[in-house]
Amino acid sequence: MPPFTHHRRISFYETDAGGIVHFSNYLRFAEEAELQALLSLGLAAYPSPYMLPRVHVEADYHLPLHFNDEIAVEAIFDRIGNSSLHWRFDIRRGGDHCAQVRIVTVRTGKQEENGGFAVVPYTEEEREKFRTLLA
Repeated sequence: MPPFTHHRRISFYETDAGGIVHFSNYLRFAEEAELQALLSLGLAAYPSPYMLPRVHVEADYHLPLHFNDEIAVEAIFDRIGNSSLHWRFDIRRGGDHCAQVRIVTVRTGKQEENGGFAVVPYTEEEREKFRTLLA
């Protein structure tokens, strides 16, 4: 199955003084694609009794993006853990690979009184849905 693809256009407010997309916005593009991918699988990300904190984030930038560029953000799983999802987001403009963002999320319950979070494993049914986006 092909990766889930989220299409969007770059807004002016997402650019910096140099006229290119500010680096932090690439993480927002990935998060938008993450939410849309989960919804496409029939999984409600929010509201939910669970949280999906990020435990690892990295980004590689290859080509700059500019105001009004049309981009496609491909959402793929590199790995599906017991309670973790290892996402890869490839950000493309036309045929150009502009950036790659990798995010690891862990599913937890709500914050406990001691300030910690209990890890909550995914069900086999949920994991089966995730496999449709596995690289």
